[in-house]
Amino acid sequence: MTSTRMRGSEWVTLFNSQVNDFYNRATFNKTNFTFELSAGSSADGWYSLGYARSGYEYKKTGQDAINLVDPSVDFSQYNGVLVITNNPDFGGQTNSSHWWLTSEGGEQVFIENGTAVRRRQMGLSIINEWHAHDHGLTYDEAAAVGAHEIGHQLDLQTHYADIQWHGVTRESITRWDVMGLSPFQHHFLGWAKADRQWLIPARVTTVSPPDDRTINLSPQERDVSGTQLIKIPLATRPFMGYVVENRQRINGDEGLASAGVLVSLVDESPMVVYGAKDIVMDNEPSPGQLLDGAALDVGGSFVDTVHNINISVISRTVDNYNVRVQYPLPSSSRPNLMITPWGAPPYYTPDIWLDSEKNGWDAYRYTDGAGNPSGQGDDAWINHANRVYVRVHNLGPGVAANVRVQVYFNSPPGMGDAGPDWRYIGTILFPTILPSSYAQDFVLWTPTIAVHTCIRAVIEPLPGEIGTGNHSAQENIVLFDSTEHSPWKAVNLKIRVYNPHKENKTPVSFNIRDIPKNWAVEIKPMTMTLPPGGSQWVKFGIYPSGAPGSEERGEYQPGYLGKPIIEALVPYADTFIPIGGVEVWTNLVNVTKLTCFPKRAKKQMIIIGYLKPGIADAKIAIEITSKRKRLLYHVNTDVDGKYVLELQDIRIGSWSVQAFFDGDMMNAPAQSSSQSVK
Repeated sequence: MTSTRMRGSEWVTLFNSQVNDFYNRATFNKTNFTFELSAGSSADGWYSLGYARSGYEYKKTGQDAINLVDPSVDFSQYNGVLVITNNPDFGGQTNSSHWWLTSEGGEQVFIENGTAVRRRQMGLSIINEWHAHDHGLTYDEAAAVGAHEIGHQLDLQTHYADIQWHGVTRESITRWDVMGLSPFQHHFLGWAKADRQWLIPARVTTVSPPDDRTINLSPQERDVSGTQLIKIPLATRPFMGYVVENRQRINGDEGLASAGVLVSLVDESPMVVYGAKDIVMDNEPSPGQLLDGAALDVGGSFVDTVHNINISVISRTVDNYNVRVQYPLPSSSRPNLMITPWGAPPYYTPDIWLDSEKNGWDAYRYTDGAGNPSGQGDDAWINHANRVYVRVHNLGPGVAANVRVQVYFNSPPGMGDAGPDWRYIGTILFPTILPSSYAQDFVLWTPTIAVHTCIRAVIEPLPGEIGTGNHSAQENIVLFDSTEHSPWKAVNLKIRVYNPHKENKTPVSFNIRDIPKNWAVEIKPMTMTLPPGGSQWVKFGIYPSGAPGSEERGEYQPGYLGKPIIEALVPYADTFIPIGGVEVWTNLVNVTKLTCFPKRAKKQMIIIGYLKPGIADAKIAIEITSKRKRLLYHVNTDVDGKYVLELQDIRIGSWSVQAFFDGDMMNAPAQSSSQSVK
């Protein structure tokens, strides 16, 4: 296309006025943008990509556009990029977080084809300038599309999607949120505003059973005190339930189809895709594809008979509504079981963890400030029984009896559907879990090879449960130690990526998060296309000392714990969503060495050994085995790293003795050679 609708300077003026003004209004001046035009372009501000519109592909076009302006732009000064194309066949597309090649402002070292390059993390949106006045609105509709795409750069979790409702396929949020189908420019739904704290917590009221109260609900379009959002949880951790808001045609929201009290069903589960997180309830007598009449006026009500909830609009004073929420306990007390799911990010759950006997039961290498297990808790002890703990919550008002939880493992860790090869470990039986309480127990798991693994726990549904949405969770078992060399030892992990679509091929790209400053990473390949129902390997390399070839240890000392994340992204509507990820805990530690010298005198056995370098009060596990018996003892080292164990009444015969050190935040694990004693 050789023709364009507006000059570059006109686009800058339009976005600085219409789009920035919209965000000022919708976020109560908590979000502000400055749009600038790159210097060095042609007189009208346009560049030529040099290929026909059939050559468009998001990552390619985005990088090509950056390359065109890079000579005249210092990208270190910018957090986001907006690319305007004159491709009339295109609507818009955004990735909220991607690593782009720039000549200035590089934040992260990537190893690509053996060469170290620096990339900068920025959101990037691409829109089409010709998408204007298709609906005859008063504002520039291409700018409205830009406002929607920039919402993706801010990680707004509301988004349009087709859903089945009362047998009709309809939209989830359009006409009530700018993240609905473009180019409607409306405020964000109240749940999204609260998620970003544009609506501060003091303006959100939660109603939990048993309760019956009337709440004065102010419009969510104004920056006022009082309640602007009502949350009615069906489940917590994460929240799932109803949110209620008051929508009025004011302060940039004048284009609403109607005004009134809006009820949405929200599911904050981390693996739920955009369009299913917030679903506006269709309150019309004859539900249709549009949601224009979804808002309730005085005398209107929304009823959930399953959960015994009634939301009714009692009265109106100017723009405020009195909303009555009746939420008694269910007619028969019913349980509501859940395991906290993993998600995007972090890619682990606090309700599954490992406990190794190497450092003693109920003692963990990784803990939080209160001493509770953090992440996976312990490293798995190969060829030994490890405890796999599972915690189950009962969020309902009824007692849960005879709760059964199946536990499985799969190797290697995966992204997307983790594949068909889940293998059964065992079943945990919880005789009773009281209301608003939890219980935890374990099964024993004996891994035979040191491969990285994923653990899954699944609750068997109980008759009469309130809900079964959070009945499973997973935990990746992928802790690494990088020992102190010059440089630090690299960490390499192979991950299987599975296509979540069984009937369509799917392009996949990868994003990294939380890489410590000056560490280098390698992703091979950077992108892939998975066949229907297929899978492929990706290699994730982590270099704590920076690019390979560095002879220095870098700025990080033993004891530092990095938690880099790799996630797999697939296209979803006009953006990209994670289908899974792996959080690779990388602990920088000193190299250690452990020795073991057993001696036998009649029925007495004395075992002496050293942990080097000398570490005081380190816990050493000493395993003594014969053909018929296994004994395990724990002793602590003295200030020189020496440990001594004296045993009496050891039966005559042939024994094997081996010592183990589980490691800690400063020091790597170690084990001695196995020693024979007769």
